[in-house]
Amino acid sequence: MSIKIVEKNDGLTCVKWTTETPENTRSERETEDFQLNRYRYLNCISHFNISLAHKTDYYSRATNNSLNLYLKQLEDSNNGSSSSEENKTEVEKYYREPCTVWMTCGENKKATKFFFKKSSTSSEWISTDFSFTPLPRQLTFRIWIQFNTFGLGEMNVLVNQMTDMFLQQTNCDVQFHLPRNQKIGGHIFILSARRDVFAAMFKTDMKEAKTGKVVIKDIQPEIFKELLHFIYSGRTKDSLTEETAQPLIIAADKYDIKSLKKEGVRYLLTQIRADNAIELLIWGHLHSAEKLKNAALNFVAENFKTIFETDEWRELTEKYPELCLLTTRRMVELPIEVTPKRKRLV
Repeated sequence: MSIKIVEKNDGLTCVKWTTETPENTRSERETEDFQLNRYRYLNCISHFNISLAHKTDYYSRATNNSLNLYLKQLEDSNNGSSSSEENKTEVEKYYREPCTVWMTCGENKKATKFFFKKSSTSSEWISTDFSFTPLPRQLTFRIWIQFNTFGLGEMNVLVNQMTDMFLQQTNCDVQFHLPRNQKIGGHIFILSARRDVFAAMFKTDMKEAKTGKVVIKDIQPEIFKELLHFIYSGRTKDSLTEETAQPLIIAADKYDIKSLKKEGVRYLLTQIRADNAIELLIWGHLHSAEKLKNAALNFVAENFKTIFETDEWRELTEKYPELCLLTTRRMVELPIEVTPKRKRLV
């Protein structure tokens, strides 16, 4: 059996499931579990079980192999909180549980849709009966799961509320102790939901979870505060500068915040000049910022006549000969400008 997410859009997920056909009604269902992570910032992970049941009508003259698909939402726990039916809030149910489910059989996306009905007594969705004659040994299904989605207005309100909580430092349950005796508060639930690094840090058996105190030694206060602001709001509080972009990229890399690292690199790409191209080339090389490294490499190669006479180039040849070799190769790859020949006057 195999199952994979093949398509994902605003509130709609398609799960492709290839499975063996159950031999008869007395055999167990073919079944498999999977999970959907839909809204990372809310830690909105839903766990499901998909199963296929087969029943044969022995009293019919014609061979009638009737099948049913069952989709069941499983109980799970995130950050130690129960998600059983009685403990779920109405808002959680609204966004976490499917609102519509249907399926198609085979690879043709335009195949007939078979809609599921929600059980009145459980969190199980059951398809209408469908059949094949003859019954194949293996079947492939596309199960379409539709969820209620956040509107833009709801999203803005949520982000603004989280950002205000951080800026006003209200209801903080963790304190970050920064260099120069500075401190700033945070919220374990939000940080754990947004970043796996923090989720691991705040597990119940970790020191940080027990004490509510996290010591940060290797990131300057203003940089760490910008990093936290980005986690809460999706943007930095202050505009990036050449002084803040590099340390923010390093911090983003440490805490696996790819969008912040991408934003920092995008800013540095606009700042490449003759007086800092080699510095950014080295920095991009040391910190695995390949896009920045390649852009700086191109700049040095294209402006080599100006740059090769500088002290920075001489230092590069001594400390990073491999980058000098890359620069030489890049110069060779540059297109040659052909000067048009002048016509001879007769």
